This record gives sequence, C-alpha cells and structure tokens, in this order.
Amino acid sequence: VIYSKGDSSSYFYMIHEGKVGVMMAQVPIIPMVSIEKGFFGEIELIRGTTRMHTVVALSEKVVLYRLELTYFKQLFLEDDDESSLST
Repeated sequence: VIYSKGDSSSYFYMIHEGKVGVMMAQVPIIPMVSIEKGFFGEIELIRGTTRMHTVVALSEKVVLYRLELTYFKQLFLEDDDESSLST
C-alpha cells in the first residue's frame, strides 16, 4: 500500500518503474484504474483534502519519485509573475 483512503495528502507521486492501482472502496480487490509510466496524488493536493482512494503496487517492483506538498505548490499552483506577462 502506497497510501490509504483518508490519509493526509503530503506528496505527489511519479512512477519511474512498475504499475500501481487506484482501488475502489466498494470492491477493494479490483483496481478502478491502473497507472504505469504516469503520476498520481495530485487531485487531493490541489483540493487540499485527504486521500480519496487507496493506491497499491500492482507489479512486483515499483519505483516512485515523490514531491512534497510545499514543492508541488511552488511548481504547479503558485502564480509566477513572469509567466503571467503577456507578450
């Protein structure tokens, strides 16, 4: 288990290797979505909520990069004065 439904949202995850599954609460043995070569965890960071789903490893080996909430906000959510200038 990478994180469980209801956990605090502290990280944005990028998959370097392997596959993860976003689990359905109603059917916890069947992934709602499987993700390979992608990312996850951004929705709760943007909304400022706890984790909405449980995410588990689906492959034997999963290598993840994670970005702390503070850095996620700096990179993706804060306005950058220079980027908002019109040319």
